[in-house]
Amino acid sequence: MRNSSFPIILTADGSPTLQHPNGETYHSIHGAMTESMHVFIQNGLMAWGQTHATQPCTVLEVGYGTGLNAALAFQYAQQQGIAMTYIGLDPTPPSQLGDDFIMALPTEVRNWMTIIQAVPWNQRQAIGQYGVIEKRMKSVLDLYPTLPIDVIFWDAFSPACEPDLWKDEVLRNYIGCLNLGGIWVSYTAKGDIRRSLHSMGLDVRRLPGPPHKHHMLQAIKHD
Repeated sequence: MRNSSFPIILTADGSPTLQHPNGETYHSIHGAMTESMHVFIQNGLMAWGQTHATQPCTVLEVGYGTGLNAALAFQYAQQQGIAMTYIGLDPTPPSQLGDDFIMALPTEVRNWMTIIQAVPWNQRQAIGQYGVIEKRMKSVLDLYPTLPIDVIFWDAFSPACEPDLWKDEVLRNYIGCLNLGGIWVSYTAKGDIRRSLHSMGLDVRRLPGPPHKHHMLQAIKHD
């Protein structure tokens, strides 16, 4: 199975991911959708909702990739009646996903994936009843954030693969745009990343990770 650019891999939970030429997959081979739900939706968006109920939410994703996190976020926002603005950053996103990739997803997620795939890059567009999405073909290194953010999905490739994206000065720029009560969340649990976030005044938590990964990080911006 292939799309027009990267190989498609079916992961352990039956959901698809892509393999980048750098050798890394966009999500865990032990369950792409399971990982996304656990790390970014449950411990990111849903955790934010526990203290903000159905308030409007702005999500920034670093490493937009296939759009799976965005599709799951819009699915959750629709279920909860949350007005959500979603900004995804990726300097070199994969080309249009093929039918094989999209058809391997559950129906509701597939529907959202089809909608967001149709949105042109570098344009802001309303989708659904309450949602807005903007997919920017930009690296975090080339963009200084100014928009207040409620939840940050830090889903860049690993620190070993893309170390510049995990440097203190880069993280600090984006942490600076988090609203009070905002959440930064990532699949990594590296000690130096945890210490860096803690030095920025965040309440950093090492939480149980998705299947085959012991831990992940969640960081909350308090007063």
